[in-house]
Amino acid sequence: VDTCPCVGAAQRLLRAGLFPCAPSSPTLAVDLCVLQFIEMLALHTAPNVSAQTDTLEAYLYGMGYKL
Repeated sequence: VDTCPCVGAAQRLLRAGLFPCAPSSPTLAVDLCVLQFIEMLALHTAPNVSAQTDTLEAYLYGMGYKL
């Protein structure tokens, strides 16, 4: 990501939909959609495959997909 003195790399990554893994000079970033999926998985998953499948379906439905 190109940066300039007026806007830091972390801000530019956030604007691009990526979460920087460091507040200054980040070298790694995670897609915000992936973070949303992980959050949903943690909130809805019981230790069984059915709950994981339901979570995946809910996430994909929220992204506009129909299964």
